[in-house]
Amino acid sequence: MLIIDSRENSTLSELVEKKAKSLQIPHEKKWLEIGDYIYDDVCFEAKSAVDFLGSVMSKRLWTQLDNMDRHYQTNIVIIYGDMEKAILSIIENSKSNMPPKGRAVMLKNKFLGAIGRIILDMDAKPVWVPTAEEAALIITGVAKIKPFNRSTI
Repeated sequence: MLIIDSRENSTLSELVEKKAKSLQIPHEKKWLEIGDYIYDDVCFEAKSAVDFLGSVMSKRLWTQLDNMDRHYQTNIVIIYGDMEKAILSIIENSKSNMPPKGRAVMLKNKFLGAIGRIILDMDAKPVWVPTAEEAALIITGVAKIKPFNRSTI
């Protein structure tokens, strides 16, 4: 069964539910302590590009990944959306004494550096796609092709 965190009320969660239904993947919304989507021993943390960058800057992402690693065998961070738009959004919606161009370079380095750190230092697979639709297809695709291991229930 694909479990969707009940606190997820986003375009992505709606797309995941719709796609799961069309693929006849059993699914339900339920409060999840760790991750946004769970299928068997696979945990997904899904973040828009803006949310990803915010989580990197607050360092919350690293705690989330550590928790995922302690509880699930396979961990996937799905990032969806445009990095440049995320950077612009952060610059427009937060205060800084740093010049915008310099801040944009720093934020881009943080974004891409975080993906590199996930690859090298974390027991998680980062996946970055342009849209929420593609993120939903990955989540439901994993649920459709991975055999469910009843011993993990």
